[in-house]
Amino acid sequence: MEDEQNSDIEVVLKDSVGSDNDELLTKCLSLRHQVFIDEQNIDETLEYDGFDDNQSSVHILATIQRNYFSLTSSHRELASSSTDELYSIGTCRLRKAGPFMKLERVAVLKDWRRKGIGEQICNHAIRTSERNYDQLLLVTQAQATSIDFYEKLGFFAVSDDYLEAGIIHRTMIYWPKRSVKLELESWDDRQLVQDAFVEGECFDPNIISVIKERVRLYREQCCPRLLHIRFEINERVVGKSILKTYCECARATQRNEFERSETLEKYLLNIAWEKLNTGHYSQVNDAWRALYAAVSACKAYRLLTQNKPLDALRACDMGLIMGGDIDGRGLSAFATHIHSLCPPPAPLNINRFVFDEPKQLSNSHSIRRVHCPSLEEFCEFLMRQEPVVITGIVSEWPAFSKWSFEYLNSIIGNRTVPIEIGSSYADEGWSQSLMTVSDFMHEFVENKSGRGVGYLAQHRLFDQIPELVDDVIIPDYCAFGSDDSLDDVDLNIWLGPGATVSPLHTDPKSNIFCQVYGKKFLRVVPYAETQNVYPNEDGFLTNTSQVDVENPDLSKYPLFKSAHVLECTLSAGECLFIPTAYWHYVKSLEPSISVSCWFRVQSSSSG
Repeated sequence: MEDEQNSDIEVVLKDSVGSDNDELLTKCLSLRHQVFIDEQNIDETLEYDGFDDNQSSVHILATIQRNYFSLTSSHRELASSSTDELYSIGTCRLRKAGPFMKLERVAVLKDWRRKGIGEQICNHAIRTSERNYDQLLLVTQAQATSIDFYEKLGFFAVSDDYLEAGIIHRTMIYWPKRSVKLELESWDDRQLVQDAFVEGECFDPNIISVIKERVRLYREQCCPRLLHIRFEINERVVGKSILKTYCECARATQRNEFERSETLEKYLLNIAWEKLNTGHYSQVNDAWRALYAAVSACKAYRLLTQNKPLDALRACDMGLIMGGDIDGRGLSAFATHIHSLCPPPAPLNINRFVFDEPKQLSNSHSIRRVHCPSLEEFCEFLMRQEPVVITGIVSEWPAFSKWSFEYLNSIIGNRTVPIEIGSSYADEGWSQSLMTVSDFMHEFVENKSGRGVGYLAQHRLFDQIPELVDDVIIPDYCAFGSDDSLDDVDLNIWLGPGATVSPLHTDPKSNIFCQVYGKKFLRVVPYAETQNVYPNEDGFLTNTSQVDVENPDLSKYPLFKSAHVLECTLSAGECLFIPTAYWHYVKSLEPSISVSCWFRVQSSSSG
């Protein structure tokens, strides 16, 4: 197959299993006859191998509109003589063979080559294989003239040149999903060896051994599928040129052409960064996040290969923070692997100084405490919108016995995270800074920083480092959310020294606030009493009260003395149910680790 260039041709791709769609199969076979038998002089008995009409084969057909303006004169004549609205120009076949899914019989009519048609056909085949047959390893027996084409799609050669049907071939594989166990991994050599095989093809015992070893190393090293990530970048948003440049960057990275890849990295990251920082972040199209994450994966791969693991890890984290995870947690898994290769962070020596609880207000009362309420009992609290301290839940988490600042420093200390600096996000001078978890702990938790209070908050650390979720057991009470499921529970982690403060504010979801380590003091006020807490009227802080609820200025905010204030001190192993939209104030009394479990309830007092 010739090297192909992208074009603006709108191709319609359809697929069908075996002979389920006789019309589609007939068109595919006709195309293959023109290309392989008429043009390449392949023996007809080799081309038609008896697999086309059975359920092991998937046929993919590429068509265009019959009146497409650039049809050649000969094709225009053929198209005009057909009653079909679509004109067939290319095909390929996917075929299950043992533990493999073979991509084969890729054919594009001669006048339609070098227009990106073959690339679109094979991309459709790759997505089909991933979606429906992900336990089968995708392989292709590529003709020597097509090696470069398949490498650009993300295939890797695992054999030397060999002859089949008088044509030089190489066996190539496509990296599988990281999280899926392949059938190949459970097959023994006796199952794999066929009675007859061509030396060099995928059933050659020597090639099978090579494939198994390559897949093992790929999984062990958590290598990101740099070229596969292209499928997560919406071409209609970023444009064909940007996506093509990304693919060039990914390929240069995998070929260790680092001078070229670094140049492309900088170009693409600058474009994505500008898009991510234009307007409100929530309004940015996800395609730009995916692009930033994908290029960050290329950068991390390059830096790790250049023996710069700390720089590679920071590149991963920037991709996760600014873009998010990609390819089934591929970037976060790569980051975890890189962290294991980094030098261990400096040890901590934390002084657990405990601050006094704020003085009780004249209008405050203690929150009720219950031990492991049943779902029925919790439902009553939920219906009444009553805050309640729950014991006996968090104390059963793996995190309760494992997590400490020293432990987290050892397992994620080299990870880069955004840190809030300042006594409260509502104060002037509040800022954010990117630093490693270890640097944060040494500056703000182990010592008293000259920059003030530092806090890891308002950041989805569980998305960045998903293995931390394994230590958390989402309370069953969260299943009372609007979809009766735990799948949509939002988890957030709060990590900081004593004296961190979240001012009185309201959130749109219910929250089970879980104290894993240390102590925190909380005050809450019903949403129905919003007028008594004087929320900010303008800007981004309309969900935040102007009242300092630890030492309220009643001369300035007289209605606050009428507010019904509830308060509690949460110790490690306890949690607080905060009903939807309840105003709440949080202060750490010592170095603390907390987890919020937010869930949305359909009907609430907030209306």
